[in-house]
Amino acid sequence: MRSLAALVLVLVVGCNHSPVSTAPDDGADVAAFAACPAAALDVAASPAAAADVAACRAAIPRRMPVARFNLAAAATPDGRVYLVGGAMTFGSAGNAALAVYEPKTATFRSLAAAPAPFKGQPAATVSSGILLVADGASLWRYNPGADCWSAGAPPRAPLYNRAAATGADRLAYFFGGLSETGGVVADADTYDPVADRWAALPPMPFPAGGLAAAAAPDRIWVVGPDTASFDPVSRSWTKVPAPATPRYWLGAATDGRRLFALGGYPRGGVGSSGATEIYEPDTGRWASGAPLITSVAQMGAAVACGRVLVFGGDSNGRIVDIMQLYDMAADRWVESP
Repeated sequence: MRSLAALVLVLVVGCNHSPVSTAPDDGADVAAFAACPAAALDVAASPAAAADVAACRAAIPRRMPVARFNLAAAATPDGRVYLVGGAMTFGSAGNAALAVYEPKTATFRSLAAAPAPFKGQPAATVSSGILLVADGASLWRYNPGADCWSAGAPPRAPLYNRAAATGADRLAYFFGGLSETGGVVADADTYDPVADRWAALPPMPFPAGGLAAAAAPDRIWVVGPDTASFDPVSRSWTKVPAPATPRYWLGAATDGRRLFALGGYPRGGVGSSGATEIYEPDTGRWASGAPLITSVAQMGAAVACGRVLVFGGDSNGRIVDIMQLYDMAADRWVESP
């Protein structure tokens, strides 16, 4: 595979799986971000916090303002979706951009940029009301009330292109990734945004980068060419059968019980996949769902208002501004006009 700028999903035509060679601007005025006030952590908010689901579900998907791939997407309990980083051309470094998509109005809005460009595909998730973004040796915390960033405790190791999800315990979980030398790791970590503290978890059953993660009430799925589920209570892993089409740099979602694997780069293949595969834990089998309308990899994917929203990505060598919306109950895709 040729190496491309990477974020939450995989490389395009072939893969050397190395992080983007252009480093973040070491001269970035990080001190300016130290003035960002601490966010008011919403530790009581339920992941099912009241959102106007009817209005949210009635919104029509819109095209992104700028075509991007290698970006991360993370949803808030009220249905908004943050879009983090991304690259506009193949081989270029990622950027520090942050935007939010409002499903109720189907609009995009730019927010304060991160302190420095992201080197890889950032691992992003929302916990206790704040956006957490891990990339290499940095953990950045975005305060939506003040529209500003501050630095969190640095990760235990500088890793790129990790998968991220927030568990029912409100801790942020980070899985796998690439080291600074491009090697894949099986590391798993949790980050407590209230204590600003990292802790190591038992490693994944396999090393991998370019994975996707999705959190159900009782487990966190990690999916790529190989798949596993993590039990936060017993802190143990269970290996899960791989999808029929093993892929890197894909999207993942759950309806609370089933796991959905979306798009990505087929392992050993060329181009991006449009596959939607659904894992049924009661039977331990995968089934095919309706394919994406536009096949993509290295896209942003998040669940909002009970539907999966897919933003941008690499579609067989073309960076797209398309937004795709998947109804998990109806197994139906809709694409932005």
